[in-house]
Amino acid sequence: MFPMRVFVFLLILANLLFFTWARGYLGGGEQDVMRSVGQLRPDQIRIVSNDQAPEEKRRAPREADSASVTSPPSSVAAPPREEVCFMLGDVSQTEADSLERLFAEKLPVFKLQRTAMSGNSSYWVHIPSFRTRREAENRLEELKRQGVKEYFIMQEGSDSFAISLGVFSTPGAAEFTLAALREKGVRQARMIERPRRSLLSQIEIIGPESQAAEMLQALGQALPQAKPGACARNTVQ
Repeated sequence: MFPMRVFVFLLILANLLFFTWARGYLGGGEQDVMRSVGQLRPDQIRIVSNDQAPEEKRRAPREADSASVTSPPSSVAAPPREEVCFMLGDVSQTEADSLERLFAEKLPVFKLQRTAMSGNSSYWVHIPSFRTRREAENRLEELKRQGVKEYFIMQEGSDSFAISLGVFSTPGAAEFTLAALREKGVRQARMIERPRRSLLSQIEIIGPESQAAEMLQALGQALPQAKPGACARNTVQ
């Protein structure tokens, strides 16, 4: 019969061996078990980045950059500059050349647009020449009291000291002005047709409204007989 003491000894020895193996003193045991338990499962590994930011994070800076490029900085728009346009008709070539030089030197902010006129007669409403300038000036004072606002004294030529009351491109416009003068009591006014002896020009003067008074003063000094009127179009830029 197998001795009991030997059996107990073998049982204790087996327990000791198991304990030694479990502790890893024999190269295995619990540490290997823990390493196998803590090992990552390769079939569940997902590569998040190859030294690059995730797609969502990369897209956000690009969208921000594109927004900064496509969105210009906000700025307050400058208000449009108000401009005026005056027109002169029946300007001779010599006078037109003189005006262009004057404006280029003293009023470069104004533009002169010059259009040649030819082929048609003009119709002149006037009071015939006086013998002296003094007589013409006395008649001007009477015209003021009669409510006439447009006039000037001719300075030279065969019509020297005549009082011009307007030059018109059509006989109808001249007749209308003549009738209005007669209603005011101006009986000496006459209308005559003036054939165009030389090529004349029509000039449009365009520039800032803020300097219109300065321009008109310079124009009056250069061409005292000039009567600038408003252009057919309004000019605003």
